[in-house]
Amino acid sequence: MRHFFAFILLTMLVTSPAWAGEVGMVVKTPEDGNIMVNRGAEDSVKPGTHWYIYRDKKPIAELEVQLVDTYSSYTKLVSGGGVRVGDVVSDTPFTQDPKSEDYSPAPKPKAYAAPSAQQDARHSIYRSIKPESQEDIENKYKDLTNDNTKVCEFSGGNKKARKTTANLPEIANMFTIVPSMKYSNPVLGLQTLGAVVPNEIGANVGAKSFFKGCKLKFETTWWSEDLVAAYADTLAFREGKTDPQERAMMRSAMIGQKGLDRYIVFHVKITNTGTGNVQLEPFHWHMFLVDGQGNRVKTERYDQILDKTLAPEQVIEGNVYFLRADAAGQDILSPDGVTVMFEDILAEREAVHFSAPQPQKVNRRI
Repeated sequence: MRHFFAFILLTMLVTSPAWAGEVGMVVKTPEDGNIMVNRGAEDSVKPGTHWYIYRDKKPIAELEVQLVDTYSSYTKLVSGGGVRVGDVVSDTPFTQDPKSEDYSPAPKPKAYAAPSAQQDARHSIYRSIKPESQEDIENKYKDLTNDNTKVCEFSGGNKKARKTTANLPEIANMFTIVPSMKYSNPVLGLQTLGAVVPNEIGANVGAKSFFKGCKLKFETTWWSEDLVAAYADTLAFREGKTDPQERAMMRSAMIGQKGLDRYIVFHVKITNTGTGNVQLEPFHWHMFLVDGQGNRVKTERYDQILDKTLAPEQVIEGNVYFLRADAAGQDILSPDGVTVMFEDILAEREAVHFSAPQPQKVNRRI
């Protein structure tokens, strides 16, 4: 008898449309209508796929996949409405047409706002877009680029950091030679000093002159969420995509392309403005992130073109990636922004700070 009831229950589950074709779940319903489902390229999802939402075995809405990320997809509403966060998504087509008179979707709830701890870069930037002109978009992108770019210049041998050094073993050797000259062969002692002293002087002169003709200019741009949004908007306008929904989809695609859901990303442009060759390999020895506790964070990965020896007037550009979260899962970005440390660039070091974007103030009349 127990086996009989188990068989009946299994049959009900398999034949129920809402269970048989379950493929995922709705995790976000932004105001612009691009519904997010927790299935993506890792689940072999492709743009153009149609999904269906049932509630209490009743058809609610039909969705079409527009944009696919690694672990999520953004869909548009084809028919129906009232989609809620937590709704189960099925690939089983409706047997009842949502456009028929018998179809009555549930009332559309208010837009869901995920807690900040659950939001990644794609979610936080996936917001409604106000109408703007192309000139406004271009100017906004230029202003944000300037705000997010810091310039450092390194000129080895010209700064106070290039101090005279001393070879301690050689100095100790000199102090042992001088007293011994009184009891041993003075001529031999003078010959020894004649070899040690010039070597010590030559080492210091060489250390100062080695970097003297070398100069580097670092232009570092932080790909913040706001800057990526502005960049995506400029591309959308250049392609004629002025519809807010199309712009929102372009923003989300750019977030995934830049990797901001996992990384803090910087674009580095390096120019050799000196007269000598400068070796930067390995580049991960030269650039670190400083978290809110003052700890240095090493690069997770970077474009390998930065591992290069630059000839005079040569320019290289590449992206550098740092993980957004530390080993404990805490966000490295602080409310104040982010600090980057350049280490051992022509025997010099420098720290630059990028301020976090300030929320825009809204003037309200009472």
